[in-house]
Amino acid sequence: MRQARARARRPSCSAAGRRDRVDDHLRVGDRGGRPLLSALFALGTTLGLVPVISHVVDTPDFAGQLAALIGLGVGIDYALIVVTRYRAEHARGLERDEALLVAIDTAGRTVFFAA
Repeated sequence: MRQARARARRPSCSAAGRRDRVDDHLRVGDRGGRPLLSALFALGTTLGLVPVISHVVDTPDFAGQLAALIGLGVGIDYALIVVTRYRAEHARGLERDEALLVAIDTAGRTVFFAA
């Protein structure tokens, strides 16, 4: 009897069912994964440049911590702008690839020029 209930609750193996599960996985991954990774990449780059700049210009001891604070905040914020635009376009009914292109074309351009 338990097996019958488990089979009844399983999602269908149709293409639409697989697409929904992939979309759910992307939503979960976009909540923290990609923005955090891009912010960590920017943070690593910034922290790597602070010692190089300190050879040319006198910098205070807290320059690394200040760069990390600003870099994490701005990096995550800009990444979330692009992810939010992607989700909005995907919710409007665009396919994933089309929604990604629109998000990069609009919010991505904004982030590029603001950074």
